[in-house]
Amino acid sequence: MPYKDKEQQRERWNYWKTTPSGIISTKTQGWKQQGIISNDWNATYKMFMETTHCDKCKDLLSTDKKNNRKTKCLDHNHFITDSYNIRNVLCHACNSIDKVSNKSGVPNIRWKEQRKCWTYCKTINKERHQTRFKYFIQAVIYKKEFETKKNICVIYNV
Repeated sequence: MPYKDKEQQRERWNYWKTTPSGIISTKTQGWKQQGIISNDWNATYKMFMETTHCDKCKDLLSTDKKNNRKTKCLDHNHFITDSYNIRNVLCHACNSIDKVSNKSGVPNIRWKEQRKCWTYCKTINKERHQTRFKYFIQAVIYKKEFETKKNICVIYNV
């Protein structure tokens, strides 16, 4: 039912997002946008909410809205795009490490499937630096030059 009054529509929407069905729907829509695939979203949400400790490091998980190291994350396999791809419920720190220990074997360099490119991404003094490359070797060379220029210790084997 369309509303002529946009303010009334916004108020109703904001109220709905606080209801149990609204909270579940908002969370599952976010997961879907991230590429997470489930056969039963209600069961996935229940499993996510009932998990209190990280499946990897066993630390107590936080449910804060703002991300911190212990914020609860639903980990999934990015390479499975047509069927169930959920792996674990992890803390943000372990989920980030999982992404960093990527297929390249070089920290801060990973393949971005959506963009079909290699990405070098490093945060230095709260400033994020990110650059994309067509070829893996370009990213490795750039990483070495960038981190040498910034006086960052570079230790890895390729």
